[in-house]
Amino acid sequence: MRIIHRSEQTIQMAQHYETWDMPLPLLQATAKSKGASVAITIQSDADVEPGKVVFNFDDPSIVIINSTITSLRTATLETNTPKLSGKKISFDVLTLFHQHYGEAMID
Repeated sequence: MRIIHRSEQTIQMAQHYETWDMPLPLLQATAKSKGASVAITIQSDADVEPGKVVFNFDDPSIVIINSTITSLRTATLETNTPKLSGKKISFDVLTLFHQHYGEAMID
């Protein structure tokens, strides 16, 4: 807050901040299993970048052995089990300019 003195009169001026609520888009992704591999495809509102994405399964017994980013919107994960159907995979994309979170049920 700024206070301005003009002769005998004191005027207080409050700072004004203009804000708005703008919800972020929810990204759309699919995950399909084939044996112990999972192919993840992002349809909209996010990209995956090598070294900037973290994948997790809802089942802590599933271990990711290898991950390959095949394009800005596709990735393939190799795991320790072929029992992946019905499990949920989540991922965080953390770059200098973006932070995205997504989930997908594995088909």
